[in-house]
Amino acid sequence: MYSSIQASFGDRSPARHPQLFWAVAAALIVHISGLIGMIWGDPVWFSTKTPLNLLLMFVLLLWNQSRRDLNFYIFIILGFATGMITEMIGVQTGMLFGVYAYGTKLGPTWNGVPLLIGINWFVTVFISLGMAEAVLQRFMPEGLEVMDKGWVRFLMLPMMGATVATGFDWIMEPVAVTLGFWTWAGDGSIPLFNYVCWFTISWLLLMAGMLLRIDFRNPFSIPLLLIQSLFFLLLRFSF
Repeated sequence: MYSSIQASFGDRSPARHPQLFWAVAAALIVHISGLIGMIWGDPVWFSTKTPLNLLLMFVLLLWNQSRRDLNFYIFIILGFATGMITEMIGVQTGMLFGVYAYGTKLGPTWNGVPLLIGINWFVTVFISLGMAEAVLQRFMPEGLEVMDKGWVRFLMLPMMGATVATGFDWIMEPVAVTLGFWTWAGDGSIPLFNYVCWFTISWLLLMAGMLLRIDFRNPFSIPLLLIQSLFFLLLRFSF
C-alpha cells in the first residue's frame, strides 16, 4: 500500500531519492526512541524533547519539498499565523476549541501559546492534504478527475484533508493531555467543539493553500503522517 501511494506522487522511491530515505529513517529513529523511552523509560524527560522532534520533522518536510516557491513560503507563514492566532483566541477566551491551557513542555510561548504550535499547524494540515490526495488518486482516480473540475476540487479536496487532520488530532489529543502538553478545564475531558474547530480551521486554511496553488505532493508527507499516527496510537493504548 505504501509503495502504491508513493507511486501516485511519481518516482520518489528512497533508492532513487536518498534524502527521502534519510528523512524516513530519521523520523523512525526519533519516534521509536521516544516510544520506548516514554513507555519503559522516563516519560517526563522524553516528553520535554518534543520541541526538538517537531522542529526536526518540519525541517525534513521542507528538505523533501520539490517546489519551494514564494507561494509555498507564504503558506508556511499563513499556516503558522493561523495556528497561533486561533490558538491564542482559544487560550485567552475559550471561544475556539474550548477552555484549555498549555503547559511548559513545548518551549517558548506567546500570549500563552507555544510558538511550535504554529509550526505544527502548518505541518499537520500540509501532510494531511497530501495524504488525502494520494489516497484518492490511488483508490478513486475517477473521483480525482471529477475534482479537477474547478470549484469541486477547491471545496472537496481541502475538506478531505481537514478530515484527515481532525482524525490525527483525535488520535493525538489524549496522549498530549497525559504528557502535560496542555490541559482542558472542568473534568479534563476533550470537548467535541475542539474537533469542530480543528476541521473548520483546517478546511479554510487548505482552501487558501489551493488558491495559492501549493504543491502538496511531498513524498515525506505520507511516511510522516503514518509514523506520527502510529506513535500516538501506541502511546494512547500504553498509558
